[in-house]
Amino acid sequence: MFRNNKDTVLTFINLGIDLDKIDTGAGRKTFLSELIHKLGFYKFLINKKMMELNHAKIFFK
Repeated sequence: MFRNNKDTVLTFINLGIDLDKIDTGAGRKTFLSELIHKLGFYKFLINKKMMELNHAKIFFK
């Protein structure tokens, strides 16, 4: 998914995830659950946008 560390860090920053949570053992579970939650939300937004685009394509055919 990520090409290198720089991309990974930028992606996490773009998702609005606190990078400090990765380093602490106690925060790791929080970080992972937050990551999964945010990725799920973005996936939902992307799916919604794709559906809108598909409807637009059908409408304009």
